[in-house]
Amino acid sequence: MATGGGSRHLNESLATMSVPGLTQKYFTAIEDEIGLWWSKILEADLLAAAEEEKKLAIERGDFHEGVPAITVVCDGGWSKRSHKHSYNALGGVAIIVGKETKKLLHIGVRNKICHICTLAETHKEEAKPHVCYKNWNESSQAMEADIIVEGFCNAEEKYGL
Repeated sequence: MATGGGSRHLNESLATMSVPGLTQKYFTAIEDEIGLWWSKILEADLLAAAEEEKKLAIERGDFHEGVPAITVVCDGGWSKRSHKHSYNALGGVAIIVGKETKKLLHIGVRNKICHICTLAETHKEEAKPHVCYKNWNESSQAMEADIIVEGFCNAEEKYGL
């Protein structure tokens, strides 16, 4: 999963070692379970990082309207390079990192396409039940900013920052 390979890539690697491969269905089930583990670990890490930033802000006496205030660094990117033209990426990501701890506080992804939905549409069929990652219909240029705004809007409720 971390390298971006799928079941075919894994099965090719296993075959070179004379190890039986996995069916696509079994591979997907394992992939889904690992994805849930990663999500839980990520949420715990984000919360711990925010608590650390919050503690440091309180120690420094940095508050805004009674709420601990921190400085952050934000960055984002698209699924393809644009070189000052063709701003039509199908996916984008952005992060917010705490300045003091240099730890991740927020991450977001925007996708304008879902492979399963697109395939079903191409075959004029109804998409099979799946986790659909399409979550964006707006301009590609607005993906990164939307993620950052989401992080800022949720900071007080989620982390007390």
